[in-house]
Amino acid sequence: MPPPPAPLPAPTLPAPTLLAQALALDDAPLPAPLALALLTPRAAALARGEGLGGWLWARLAEALPPPALSASPAARALEDEWLRQQWLHEARLAALRRALPPDLPPPALLKGAGYALGGLWAPGERAASDWDLLLPEPHASALCARWAARYGAPALPRGDAARPPYSEGFMVEGLLFEVHRALAPAGGWPAGGALGAAGLWARATDAPGAGGAARLLRPEGALAAWAAQLLKGGGALRLRDWADLRRLTRALPHDLDAAPLAPLAPLLSFALARLARTPLGAGLAPPRALPLAAPPLAATLGALARALPHPLSPATPPPALRAALRAALRAALRPSLRAAGLDLR
Repeated sequence: MPPPPAPLPAPTLPAPTLLAQALALDDAPLPAPLALALLTPRAAALARGEGLGGWLWARLAEALPPPALSASPAARALEDEWLRQQWLHEARLAALRRALPPDLPPPALLKGAGYALGGLWAPGERAASDWDLLLPEPHASALCARWAARYGAPALPRGDAARPPYSEGFMVEGLLFEVHRALAPAGGWPAGGALGAAGLWARATDAPGAGGAARLLRPEGALAAWAAQLLKGGGALRLRDWADLRRLTRALPHDLDAAPLAPLAPLLSFALARLARTPLGAGLAPPRALPLAAPPLAATLGALARALPHPLSPATPPPALRAALRAALRAALRPSLRAAGLDLR
């Protein structure tokens, strides 16, 4: 019997770059050298820290023979994470079905919850510490009141003393659900129109497999929610968030209804310029209908994106830099928002 082939040499690149390269392959097979480079404790720990341990396990299981995986403690830890996140997905969906009062409308799922039920990520691939639920008023307050009476005071009220919190977190059957009245605190995102909570929720559709307990944002709504996260965080996004942006952009239909996104053209231009600095921007071709900033604003935003620390840098931008970036993006957004009759109030 001939000896087994020697393993291919693994690339010698930083773990975040390797992970981004693998994510940029989308559904294409993972090359063996890249798979071997990711089958290390450091790469596995990074993937798990980014909430992508389940995804990495699924890709490695496709690319490498079972003996290589079973002999690796890093692979076993990734598989455990994949199984855990699958269980949590099913448990949260079942708990939401039981906990949602029948006389209230179903919430729209934000971020990881919506991505899993909408097929952007397979259940178990992308970790979620909780499920974020978007429900416009007065339904959000009604749900919060019911859950407070049933499950106790909110665990995570997010807001200030002068206004109702824009989200409240409840432990439902031991699982955290955050009820969002808005995508961001007051003044951080347009409250009305197609970009507000009511507009996004009204355009949402029933989530498949949810038994009527949840809705999914339309593609343009999910991209708007991602943009709100970028603005709220002052650019302090994780690798997982940039991977979300790649998948959201690839999933946009060619007949995209771009009207709701038109006021966000500067923010989308900045985000895609940041993405282009990473392997996740490789081969990405957004639909022509996607509204982007026109020159010279586009050039200014591109220069800003290049001047900031690299998107895959493990260091979190300091608060002063995040505040300055948030102010710059708000200033760039205001003219297009006001042209649409919106504002950041």
